[in-house]
Amino acid sequence: MADNSDTSEGDCRIEWKNPEPTLINGFEKLFRTQTLTDVTLSCQGSTINCHKIVILASSRMFEKHLLKTECQNPIIEIDAGIQFEQLQRILDYMYTGEVIVPESELVGFLQAAEKLEVKGIVRI
Repeated sequence: MADNSDTSEGDCRIEWKNPEPTLINGFEKLFRTQTLTDVTLSCQGSTINCHKIVILASSRMFEKHLLKTECQNPIIEIDAGIQFEQLQRILDYMYTGEVIVPESELVGFLQAAEKLEVKGIVRI
């Protein structure tokens, strides 16, 4: 619905009141279908393709790395003791805003998230 407050005379403001669910679903669909990916993460001999914009916005470590590279489709080696399954869960969190982690794996997941400086995850 158009809202004319805070606009110049003759202008109309058009606002998307709750874009988050649509955007999150869109990013998740792109990730699941591997559409328009532009970065590859390599961990423990396995790779996973994802989107620079999503991982850059979700991780300070990826932000630092991606902002200093000029490569259009970089491959980022993930080491520092992070397991591929942990990386997959972290990416699920980045793309959907939530993830289910077995209690027995929670400490390792949180440690991996800390190493990658994942935004929004804090130690309990």
